[in-house]
Amino acid sequence: IPFPLHHGPDWSVTAPISGDYSASQKSLDRTGKIPLPSGLEKMKWRKLNKPDGFGPTGRIDFARLYPNRAACHAYARCQFEWPRDEEVSIRLRSDDQGTLWLNGDFIGAHTAIGPADRYSTATKMRIRKGINHLLMRVDQKSAFWEAGIEIVD
Repeated sequence: IPFPLHHGPDWSVTAPISGDYSASQKSLDRTGKIPLPSGLEKMKWRKLNKPDGFGPTGRIDFARLYPNRAACHAYARCQFEWPRDEEVSIRLRSDDQGTLWLNGDFIGAHTAIGPADRYSTATKMRIRKGINHLLMRVDQKSAFWEAGIEIVD
């Protein structure tokens, strides 16, 4: 089943944000979760134009949007409507590391550095009926830089 956010709702991105490209993985709190970042509302967001912002896999292609970047990170966000309360299994694919929040709650982190086709992180997320807000952080070490989410059940 393709995830409805694959080329689905309007995505917005903000990047590049300089600094430690793996800082999100180092900011786990005592419960093992990564807190929602602050200051996002003050950042300048760019609405993605389809298909320019997406690669051939359907993932957001940050390298196309922000070429020749290294040691930085980006955020992508969208809102979508869901027909019912439901828990779904997902796969977060990102090159390099990625972190995902739904409605302000930490969902999971993808800690591998490497191709999104080869590495991914499986987790579950509880989607609520109505409007939901999704936020992804995608870290960039070098070379390819993309991210996407897939439903796996």
